[in-house]
This record gives sequence, structure tokens and C-alpha cells, in this order.
Amino acid sequence: MTTAFERLKARPRTDVSRGDFSLTERANVRKLDVTGSAGRSSKGDYIGSFSPVYYIEGDTERAARVFAEVNADELSRVDFSKRNVVSSSVSQEQYDLILHHAGERVREVYPTVVREDRRSGVTWMLDRGHYEENPEKRYTTGTRMVAKVPPEVSLRDVFEESSTPITSSDVSEAGILGGVGQVLDYFRVASDFACSPVSIDGEIAVTKA
Repeated sequence: MTTAFERLKARPRTDVSRGDFSLTERANVRKLDVTGSAGRSSKGDYIGSFSPVYYIEGDTERAARVFAEVNADELSRVDFSKRNVVSSSVSQEQYDLILHHAGERVREVYPTVVREDRRSGVTWMLDRGHYEENPEKRYTTGTRMVAKVPPEVSLRDVFEESSTPITSSDVSEAGILGGVGQVLDYFRVASDFACSPVSIDGEIAVTKA
């Protein structure tokens, strides 16, 4: 095993030359990179100049963390509210991990639902199957699979201030948009909320302990 490969096993790195690896090792070396010319595109979207990160296959999580660290300034200039140079350069898995480690998105993943908090203050509650199977169409309130919680709405307040059982109507009246059943499912599975699921008129609801 070459010294370069041993160093890469210890931690994903930017200071790497593929010529330092043996032919067998090169087959297992991957690069996390954002392509594009420096500056801004003709549409005004920031493109920047990102430092690539090299890593060993299977070490994507740590590679995304290092990428977010070494490219913090570049990432801070990207508009993540729409398709951008990062999302068009990497896989959806890599994109999600980069945004997570950059602090743009903080995720809580449960067996049936995903909570995603954005830097803007918006919180998305998504059916996990929808989240994983529809990466390009995750964020829409036109489906029962997705709920949008505006920055001014606190899920903790919704839970504590609602009478029991908490129903879909209670969640909607609090100002939450879309598939409010995802919020109730989140209350059901998240350890911070002491409650039990019930069915009312065929719809999910929760009773507080």
C-alpha cells in the first residue's frame, strides 16, 4: 500500500495526485468536485472555483464534510433555493451531505418521515419514501407526502398548544402547508414528543401523554 493511499484512508484530502497511487489503488479513489468556470454564468448564477476532495470509495460522508469545510467561502455564495452549480455537478446523495455539513440543511431521518431544517428558517417534513425516491421533486406542498413549516411556526408550540387529540385540522390551522399528516407522523416517531397515534375518521392523529 502506498503512503498516499494510507493518508487517504485516514481522511479525505485535497492535496492529492493520482500518480502517487498504484493502478489498483487508483480504481478505488474518487473525487468530489464541482465543475464550471470561475465567476458568474450569463444568468448571474454563482459558479465559483471549488477545491476538489479526493476520497476512497465508500467514504462519501467524510468527503462531503471535508468538502464543506475547505469550500465554505464558495458555498456561502451559492443560491441553494434553486438548481445550482453544486447540484448539477454531484450526485443527489453527495449534494444532500454537502448541504448538511455546510449547515444549509439539517436533517433528522426516521423510519417513515424526514425532517429537514433550512438556514432560512423553513422546515420541511417529508415522507421518507418520497424523499428518497423523488430527489428532484421533493419540495412541493401539492402532495400529501410533503409539509412546509414556515419560519414563524414552531412545531413545539403546535404540539404543546393544541388540545388532544391533535388532528390534521389543528396542524393546518397553525399555518403549516401541504401534507400535514407528515407533521403528525413526526410527532409520533420523534422522541421529543410524548404521544401515541390514533385514527380519527380514517386520518392519522396523535394523543398527548
